Amino acid sequence: MPTVNPATRNQAALDFLLSRRSRPAKTLVAPAPDADQLTEILQAAARTPDHGKLEPWRFVVLTRAAAQRLGREAETRAAAQGLPEDQSAKAGKQFYDSQLCVAVLFSPKPSEKVPELEQLFSAGAACL
Repeated sequence: MPTVNPATRNQAALDFLLSRRSRPAKTLVAPAPDADQLTEILQAAARTPDHGKLEPWRFVVLTRAAAQRLGREAETRAAAQGLPEDQSAKAGKQFYDSQLCVAVLFSPKPSEKVPELEQLFSAGAACL
């Protein structure tokens, strides 16, 4: 394993990476990031490993009103699939409770050098 030059080591970044944990969306509380904060978050997400610089993802930002509509659609779709009422309600609840939602869409690009699976991994990394 290569050694890291202590002069270039970013201890704060390393400490963050070693202590971070994923959190369920339902544990997130208001306030949601404002437009400037969200722009910065999405810029950081877009810096994910991306062989070929294809950017095989798209960020779709859903405001509270859009999330409410999506919640209704999720409930309707779950009911149409014959899911029990409690599962249909759960499908909508995750959106009803949202102040802000960012959907990451996989959008693969034709490439002779970068297989679609690698592009999928890149899109997944953008989610992190």
